[in-house]
Amino acid sequence: MELVPRQVWTKHMQSSDLPVDDDTISPAGSDGANGTKALASVGLPRKERKTSLTDRKLDDLAAKHLVSPVDITDSKVAGLVARVFPNGRRSFYFKWRPKPEAGGRRRFRSMRLDASNVNEARQKAMEASAQVSIGRDPTVTSAAFTPMSTTTVAEAVKQFVDHLTGIGRKPAYVKNVEGMFRNHVLLVLGQHRLIDVTQKDLSDLLASLKKKASAKADGPVVERRSSKAPNGRNRQHDGTKRRVSVMPNRVYTQINSLLRWATEEGVLPSGAAPLVRRPIPVEPSKARLDAGTKRVLRAGHLARIWIAVTDEPPHVRNLIRLLLLLPLRREEVTGLRWGEVNGLETGSNVVQFDVTAFTGPRLDIPAERMNGGKRPQMMPLPPSAVAMLEEMRKFKGVGGDFVFSVTAGRTSFAGWQSLMVRLRERCNGLPEHWNIHDFRTAFATEVGDRLNAEPSIVSRLLSHALENQLGVTWRYDQSRRIEPMLALLTRWQDLILEEVETELRRRRQESGGSVEANILGLRLSE
Repeated sequence: MELVPRQVWTKHMQSSDLPVDDDTISPAGSDGANGTKALASVGLPRKERKTSLTDRKLDDLAAKHLVSPVDITDSKVAGLVARVFPNGRRSFYFKWRPKPEAGGRRRFRSMRLDASNVNEARQKAMEASAQVSIGRDPTVTSAAFTPMSTTTVAEAVKQFVDHLTGIGRKPAYVKNVEGMFRNHVLLVLGQHRLIDVTQKDLSDLLASLKKKASAKADGPVVERRSSKAPNGRNRQHDGTKRRVSVMPNRVYTQINSLLRWATEEGVLPSGAAPLVRRPIPVEPSKARLDAGTKRVLRAGHLARIWIAVTDEPPHVRNLIRLLLLLPLRREEVTGLRWGEVNGLETGSNVVQFDVTAFTGPRLDIPAERMNGGKRPQMMPLPPSAVAMLEEMRKFKGVGGDFVFSVTAGRTSFAGWQSLMVRLRERCNGLPEHWNIHDFRTAFATEVGDRLNAEPSIVSRLLSHALENQLGVTWRYDQSRRIEPMLALLTRWQDLILEEVETELRRRRQESGGSVEANILGLRLSE
């Protein structure tokens, strides 16, 4: 490609408003030995050409057969550039070099102007130039004074929560997200304008969460008066302080979701959302899993928990034992309603030819109450679980539909913190900091190790998606596998009861036979 001397180029630009004299524009130097055709061509991308811009000149240039975008600099307003594309589309840009006191490198920067003609582009370019002259970044300044950018973080969070509700997220999930913002974000940044929140603001917020201590249900019991307790009674609370290990990542995820939603909805200008790193690159649970140190309860541990709730009220005893028998999540059982308990009156689990017409005792939990809110869960009930629900039917309240309730069914059980304190005190020899969710890990591990269960059946009982296991077959396999699910739950029930008997036998031997051999709290004939 032949280079054109700067003097020749300047002379040509002074003699012609636009360097266009051919219907077909090709790369410079493609024709002519003396460079005349090269001067007339505008095929070179981003080659600077200066003229007094008009809409007519841009229309004439767009009519030519351009082979690449062409930039034309306005001679009237410094920094204004019009770009014409081969398809005839045009756009306007403002180009400037930051002042030394503004910080950063002295490199040219550019921003696109929202303008449809030359006059409008000149007006916006002059406004941007005025901002540069006083050391401001025109990209931030132009965005900061738009009506959409007056939205505060608190207002944006409220709109984001409404958005989650509108797209059908579970009420429990929405409530959790709202509480997360309220407790960890709004206290610090609530009154800031969303557009003013910087990367450092978010990094400092997440760093403070990594150091924040939280009371967990483990360690010594501390008596503390609670204003929420009826009649001012004392409740057991844990006084041990532990560092929060996963909350920073949870808050990070929700902040990113908020910023992404704000950008998509126009609450934030495009490109204005700050970027932050995940505060904890590898979460402790994954680190333990990779290192082979994940906390796992065994059937013998579950037997101790089964025995520990023998003297608890019926709603607590049956709640814990049902969680031990059924691999459901804590809130999926805690929030169980009588409308979700079906088939108790049949007295036997019978699988008909059509497995979707299962009429035996079962739990039909709707999708909105399951984790993720995508798939409902039908859980067949083994005999022990049926007996527990039959017992709970005697305490069915008239105030609401919740199965495990101390308010006549109006609300579900909510005393988990003090209950966990009591259980951890009574159950010696269990892994430190065990929790209810560990029951699911224990089920999946023990039925695999001791019952040689089929992994696909275990996944169905855990209500996990089968896409990764079955691949494309998942789209065709619509079977529900109720019979093998029920068979595995029954075998799991028998394993737990055997471990309970073994533990009671051991305790009787140690205490000289003074331990009462009450396995279920309700007596099942073998």
